[in-house]
Amino acid sequence: MSGNGSVTIRHATSADKDAVGDLAHRLLSDVDAPRFDPQGYASVAADLLDSDSGFIAYLAVTGGRDDGEFTEKVVGLITLAETCALFSGGHFGELQEFFIDPDYRSGGLGQRMLRFAVEEGKRRNWQRLQVNAPAPEKSQRSYDFYKKAGFEDIGPLMRYFLDKDGLDKDGLDKDGLDKDGLDKDGLDKDGA
Repeated sequence: MSGNGSVTIRHATSADKDAVGDLAHRLLSDVDAPRFDPQGYASVAADLLDSDSGFIAYLAVTGGRDDGEFTEKVVGLITLAETCALFSGGHFGELQEFFIDPDYRSGGLGQRMLRFAVEEGKRRNWQRLQVNAPAPEKSQRSYDFYKKAGFEDIGPLMRYFLDKDGLDKDGLDKDGLDKDGLDKDGLDKDGA
């Protein structure tokens, strides 16, 4: 654990699944259409945190006393996944999710959490740490944050959903058509 002022950064466990799920949902609601609700992400988080999958999560928490009870508020999440490739010279890490509650941004917490990720990678002897940063036109602030931290552009990243054969969460392909070639209103691409 590391504390700085009233915010502490600690390793997440499966007992933190609800907080991880909530922050992951908030993040993905900001940058993409979420595939699950917060409980769905919590379920995935519990499975990953209890496994030997190479999934690692850190939480930023504030704490205090409220009517004699200790309360904890989770205000940040950073998740990493270990992977490997020949091009990297072996094992490396990918920063998967990174979210700071808007009320806690611009105070250095993001930099602190990123340092935790870097130190985790060093402990694991990773050759590099990668992130799928948003393009500058989508989030200049996020892009600048990673560039300032020393990340380099290495090209676009693409995805393919194996569970839906290339369809999005609503069952539509990149052209907005379902598996039968119909849009959400039941019309084909020509409107018939």
